[in-house]
Amino acid sequence: MPKSPPKLDFQKPKTSHAELRPDRVGKRLLQCHLPEALSTEMRVLAARQKTTVTALIEEAITDLFAKYQHMS
Repeated sequence: MPKSPPKLDFQKPKTSHAELRPDRVGKRLLQCHLPEALSTEMRVLAARQKTTVTALIEEAITDLFAKYQHMS
């Protein structure tokens, strides 16, 4: 006899992503599709700089805003 699927508990409150990842509190996901070569180079640069791709992208966006005088 096949196993029956687990019963869904609709009374259980959902856990937000912020509760799972406190480092993401106050942050929003921003996505884009990049050429594979650019993605690879970002990961290599992050490794060489001993940082994360996210940190490099935050730095690049901050520089871009400064270039266009768009800081809030």
